[in-house]
Amino acid sequence: YADEALVDIRRLLEAFSAVEGVQQVSALKQELARLWFGDAPPEPPSDAIPPDALDAVPPAAPEAIPDSERPASAPAGVWKPGQSARSAIEQSLRVDQLVPTPSRRSYFTIKAIDHRGVRIDKLNSEYMTWAELDSVPPYMQARQGCVRIGTTHTAQAQPDTLEICLRNAGGSQTSKGSYVAAVLVESRIVEYARVAGSRAMHIRLLPPFTG
Repeated sequence: YADEALVDIRRLLEAFSAVEGVQQVSALKQELARLWFGDAPPEPPSDAIPPDALDAVPPAAPEAIPDSERPASAPAGVWKPGQSARSAIEQSLRVDQLVPTPSRRSYFTIKAIDHRGVRIDKLNSEYMTWAELDSVPPYMQARQGCVRIGTTHTAQAQPDTLEICLRNAGGSQTSKGSYVAAVLVESRIVEYARVAGSRAMHIRLLPPFTG
């Protein structure tokens, strides 16, 4: 019986090898491998990006998504000068849309867009409020249209950053800078930018929000 059991385990391992990447299957493979080999092989490293790394410079500058490639349910924003960031976001984003973080190595999901603002899965029940989002264009205009994202998980945010702008506008101490930057990029309000002498990620206003 022991020999037959070992043969069954080997067959199961071979069958599951064709579906790598599924979390439940991976866990089962680890257990089966432990039974077969006596010790489970090491789990592959996670590709998740820690929150404090979202402000890092990506290996390559992110490329804008051409309008022709945007889903019909998420049309490119078409707005006029003086229009609020809220209008641009409501026209550009949709619920359940995946949005890449500034690092381009992970994504978050839009869970709600309503009268309170934008809610994403990474912030649980907390919103990016309209007060916070609408405060960004004028804040950036006063700083030549380009600021550092400045994501931090400490109580004190750095001056002249997107992070301090959001905290002053909304009163929340939750770090939202990287997620807000990604929402604004996806809504064509800003673009990612590099600044000479700095490795930190910046954002730059796009027309018509440049004033």
